[in-house]
Amino acid sequence: MGSAKAGFLTTAGVVMATAALVAPLSPAQAAGTWHIISTDAVENARLSADAIQAVDGSINNVEYRKGGEGNIEVCGFQRTERISASRQARWSSPSRVGSTLILQFRNVVDGGSAFSRLRQAYAACTPDDFAKPDRVTVKYSFLRKKKQARLVWALYTSAAKTEIQRAEGLAIKRAGGALIVTRSIVKDVPDTTSLNTAANSALTTKQFKKYKAAAFS
Repeated sequence: MGSAKAGFLTTAGVVMATAALVAPLSPAQAAGTWHIISTDAVENARLSADAIQAVDGSINNVEYRKGGEGNIEVCGFQRTERISASRQARWSSPSRVGSTLILQFRNVVDGGSAFSRLRQAYAACTPDDFAKPDRVTVKYSFLRKKKQARLVWALYTSAAKTEIQRAEGLAIKRAGGALIVTRSIVKDVPDTTSLNTAANSALTTKQFKKYKAAAFS
């Protein structure tokens, strides 16, 4: 009896050890894949007004529109990939206006190609890329943890750069076959503070998560 019991425990130990070795493979098996989803699914993946206002309580109006893909074509970047759906939530506050956009291409690989070219174009961007370089400032950054490209540019009323005529802030992240873009605009201000780039980044992150829930499985 004692020998049989010892044998049983040994076998159980082997089973437990095997299970322990197999367990770490589960996350990889459940990793999932990005998909191109229907237009209706893209529309339903847009952030609600409540979700947008939770990021920036000063936003007092949200409306939903098609298009918006041209918003990122700056600093020499031109979109060449074909788009399957482009849907945005346009919002406004007393200090700025903007939109959070899902720009979905026809193929997953196109999302990666577009984001790679966009980063290269933005990183190389200088005031010379604009019509009035002596009145422009431009700054690019890449948030590595968030995997977001950010661009802020401003056109001033004069070369003295004391008052901004128009400024834009962009926060862009790839989501499989799509780009998630938040863009804000301000006019007639002394500096770019009211672009609220931190909120732009947070909106892009939140929109990425909602789109991923629909397009990744």
